[in-house]
Formats: sequence, C-alpha cells, structure tokens
Amino acid sequence: MNLFEYVPLMKEMSTPVAYVGVGLLALFLVFVFFKMLGGMIRGGWRQLVRTLATLVAAIASYIFAVTVSNGIIGALDVNSLEGLITRIEGFMPEAGEAIRQGLASINTEIIEYIILLPASLFVLPLVATVLFILAGLVLKIIVAIIIKIFRFKRAKSNNQRLCGALLGGINALICVVMVMLPLCGAITIVDEAYCQAIESAEDDKKAELTETYEEYFLPFTENPAFTFIESIGAGAMSDGIATVKIGGEKTNMRKEVLSVAHIIIVDASNLKGADFYNLTDENKTAIGSIIDALYESPLMSRLLVGGIQSASSLIESGIIPIDMGEDHGKLFDELMLFFETVSRDSLGSDLSTIKDLYFTVSDSGVLSAMKNGDGDILSLLQEQRKNGDDTVNKLVDILQANARTSPLVTALTETLISSLSSNIDLGDGVTVTYDSLKSGMSDVLAVDRGSYETEDEYKEALTGTLDTTLRDHGIELEAEIVDNIAEYVDTEYSHLEELTDEEFNDILLYYYDAYLEYIDTGDIPEELGGVSE
Repeated sequence: MNLFEYVPLMKEMSTPVAYVGVGLLALFLVFVFFKMLGGMIRGGWRQLVRTLATLVAAIASYIFAVTVSNGIIGALDVNSLEGLITRIEGFMPEAGEAIRQGLASINTEIIEYIILLPASLFVLPLVATVLFILAGLVLKIIVAIIIKIFRFKRAKSNNQRLCGALLGGINALICVVMVMLPLCGAITIVDEAYCQAIESAEDDKKAELTETYEEYFLPFTENPAFTFIESIGAGAMSDGIATVKIGGEKTNMRKEVLSVAHIIIVDASNLKGADFYNLTDENKTAIGSIIDALYESPLMSRLLVGGIQSASSLIESGIIPIDMGEDHGKLFDELMLFFETVSRDSLGSDLSTIKDLYFTVSDSGVLSAMKNGDGDILSLLQEQRKNGDDTVNKLVDILQANARTSPLVTALTETLISSLSSNIDLGDGVTVTYDSLKSGMSDVLAVDRGSYETEDEYKEALTGTLDTTLRDHGIELEAEIVDNIAEYVDTEYSHLEELTDEEFNDILLYYYDAYLEYIDTGDIPEELGGVSE
C-alpha cells in the first residue's frame, strides 16, 4: 500500500491505532528528510564518512549480536536457577529439595529451547539495536578524527550537495532499519499468522478475525514505512538474527513461531467442539496436521522429545507416582523404555503409530462406549470380530509395524497370561507364565509329520500333544477348540522348531476374545469349554 492510499484509509478508519500508524509514518519521513538535509549541508565527502561509519556499525552489531545474546542465553541455564532455589528454601525449606529433584529428572535442553524462542525473537534484535547505537556513538569520534585529518569541507557545489543528500538518505535508512529491527520482526510474524488464520477460518470466524486484524494490525502491517524498511533488508536481517542452531541444525525461530501459531489458530480452531471419543474426518485431518507440524518443527519436536523423556524420568524416580500393579510390571517397563528412548529420529514414526492407534480405537466405538459408561466393551469387540472388523488385531498390526512399539505386543500378551494365571492353580504354588506356556508349545512343534503313516494320525498326535500342553498349564478346552488351535499352529508354524514372541503372540491372540471374556467376567466362556479351578 503506497503513501497516497494509506493516509486516506487511516483517516477513514479514525481509530487510535490508525493515528499511531500515521504518526510513525510521519516520523519516518521527517527523520529521512532531516538526514538528507544534513547530508546536503555537509557535502558528499563528509556525509560519505558518516554513512560508511553507520554501515560499519550496522554490520558489526549484526555480527556480534548473536555472540552477545548467546552469552545472555547461556547464563540462563539450569545452574543459574540455584540462587532462585536457595531463596525459595528460605521461605519453604522442603520446596528447594523437591525442585532440585525435579530439575535432575528434566532434560536440560528443554530449558535451553524454551529460552531460545523469546530470545531469538526479541533479545537478539534488541541486542543488535543497542549495539548499533553504542557503536554509532564510538564511531562518531572516529568520524570527527577522519574528517579533521583529511580536511573534508562542507558542500560548496550543487553536485556536492546532491551527493550529500543521497548519502544522508542512505544513512537514515540504515539507522531506521537497525532501530526498527525488533518491531519489524514482530509485525511480520503477526501479519503472517493472521493471514494464515483468516485463510483457514470458517466464514463467521473469518469476518471476526478480519475485523480484528484491520482494526489493530493493518495500520502497522500496511504502513508504507514498515513495508519499505522490510523490503530494504529488515526482514532478511530479522530472519538472519532469529536463525539459531538447535541440535546442530539451523532453525529460523520466526518460522517456528508461525508453526506454533498455525497449530493454535488454525488446527486448534478446527478441533473446536470436537468429540475426542468419536473423531470425524475433519478432526483427524486437524490432528494429523498438528502432528506433522510438531515433527517438522526442529524446536517443537525437540521440546516434545525432551518433555516425553523428562516425564518418564519423573515417573521412574517416583516424583510422579504411577502404580500399574505387579501383573502389569512388564507392560509398564516396556512403556517406560519406549518413552525414555524416543528421539528426534524416531519421533515421526512414533507419533504416526500413536495417531493410528488413537484413530483405530476411536473408529471402533470403544472410546464412545467408555465415555457413555457402557461396560460391555468386550462384547462390542467380539461382535465386530464376527463381522470381520477385528479392532484388537488392527491395533496389534499397528504396534508390530513399528520396531519400537512391537515389544509392547509381547508385554500386553504377558499381562494377559499373568491375569489368566492368577485364576489357575496348578498346585504347590506353581503358576502359569508366558514363558512356560511358550516353552510348552515347542512340544507341539516337535511333532513330526513324517513319523506318521497317515495325515489323520499326525493330526491326532498334534492335537493330543497340544491338549496335554494346555492341561499341564491348567487349561482344559473342548476337543473342537483344541482341534482348531492345532490346525492353526500346523498351518502357520509347523515348519518351525521354536516360536518367537511375535509368533506365539499370534497364536494367543487368535483366541483372545474368549480369554478376555474370562478375565473380565470370571465366568468360563462357552468357547473355552472349561478351565480348571
């Protein structure tokens, strides 16, 4: 928007913010005018020395701003909190030790990353501006010395005046860019964030956002002074100053802010009023967008990884107490291992796995049943399985597809066996375990088809061995059920000598619905035929 469009528009708006915008534009024009007038009086040579000094001050402050700011940021680490903790202990003695324990369990990089965001956006540009002003004061002395040594005279010709005026204008623009650097960076972020929000909003929300933007931000974002300052280098300098290294990777923190703003303003707005127990396609798209933004953002992904690792440390140290019970110990250990070992490299696949698990459970209706207090969730899953929609096996497939979550399948199955074995007494304190049942299945695999003259004799021996193995573990099934399990083992695994955890899990999950019903109700389901007490 040019000057002749901007001023009438601000006059038409007649708001305090509009008047402020016009006032800033006027100050910009007056400043440039007087700098050019000063250059005209000084002449080309004198003004050239001043302009070069201003340029040197700008370059030096830009270069050293990052070094100075890193010193400021570095001082704000975990160790610098010790003084604050000591003061807190003066009022609450118990609190200090609790805070120290908490900090010991927290990934210290989180604090660094949290500090980096505001520091890169506000501290670094501000430091650059302050350094520029200080350097300008020092260089004024040097400029005076140079002018005296070379005996540069004031302008006496029109050419000298014209050159002085042009150099004075350049000098003014350099000064304005450096002084307005922090404000220009903030205005650019606001402008881009609102444009994204308005573009993605629904019609009613779009009008509201547009009205707010035009009233409070348009006088700045469309101000000819700001747009011109940004076009001659302020925007690029803001990007340069706001670009820092995170984990060895250069990251533009302004873009990180926009990524966060997009999540809050755009994706979060699409989740407004969502039923998180029963997601719609639009809800899934928004959640998927948030996950992609978290993973693609160097800052947010590392914050998320650090947060997950810190949470697992806080849980394991007992600061956050969680007790899953003795029967679920294996599952708890695998979950903690999963969270502890999450990394920037694994985050994408881990988030995708969690997202797929969530969407699958939502689509199954299980979450809605839990929300509504429906207790017969197992019947729901079993009915779906009869109709060819096996939610549990879908979840197992999702877990097994990720090498980091596949151990959870074994942990879940072991938990299932532990729960089952608590209801089975083999006498003399002997209980069924996951490993003992898996080991017993090796006897079934050892049945050699070649040792029998007919297929029927082989299947009879296979079924008999399986039945013996199950009975030895206190499980008595109807002959038809044993035949079905034996046939499945023969079809899928007869070529093996020993089962892996994944293969054994598959056999157990083949009949999971009956086992789950038994564990849930304590009644012997008809499908199992009978379980010894």
